[in-house]
Parts: sequence; structure tokens; C-alpha cells
Amino acid sequence: GLTTPVKPNKLIGEYVRIWEKEETGWLTVKWGNKKKSEVKLELSAIGGGTKEYGSDYYAAHTGEWEGQAVIKNRVLAFSQDNSFYEAEDGYIIIVFQDDNTVLIQTLGSIGDTGAAVTFNGEYKREK
Repeated sequence: GLTTPVKPNKLIGEYVRIWEKEETGWLTVKWGNKKKSEVKLELSAIGGGTKEYGSDYYAAHTGEWEGQAVIKNRVLAFSQDNSFYEAEDGYIIIVFQDDNTVLIQTLGSIGDTGAAVTFNGEYKREK
């Protein structure tokens, strides 16, 4: 089986994505089932936050996503079946680089997102 080289409780906390000195994304990692190393994630973001999107996109667009998973080798991967919406399936990959840095990469459509909102980027521990 896969081993977890890190104590998951070090990853529990709140993380924030900064872009142009503004907070544009928030990730909260909580325990789901501590005995099984399951965590619950809550992710939200506003428009902007990457080089592709300028400040013009700081409209009221927001995105939200939640998931639960077992941490394996500091990586969490989720998929979302979007066939009902006739859209391509979505995937979100969350990598805990170290105890204070999380990288998020999404493919396709994931979560409930508004125009120009992306969850992608680097999130730093806030607490």
C-alpha cells in the first residue's frame, strides 16, 4: 500500500493564495476521519489570481469546491463527473509541497465557479 511520509496533522490549517498583494483564494484543511488520515477540504476563490487574469476580472465572480480524501504521499486527486452538464470532466490535484505550501492544479470544470475564476496556484499557510 501507499505510505504517508508526513504526519497529516501538520497539513491541517488555513491557506491563502495571494496575487498582486490581494487575497484571491482560500483553502481550509480539516480532519474528516483522523484514524484513517482522511481530510476534508474547503476551497474558495474569486476572479483573478493568475497571470492570465488581470484586475479587470475582480468582479463578483466566486468559486467554491469541497472534497474529502485520504492523504497519500502529500498528494490528493479528485475527479468530478460532468456528463450531466455535457461538459468535460473536471480534475483537481492538490500537492502539499511542504508544511506551509500547497499547489493546486485543476483540469476541466471543477466545483461551482463563476467567470474567470480559477482555483489554480500556490497557497501559503495563514494559520
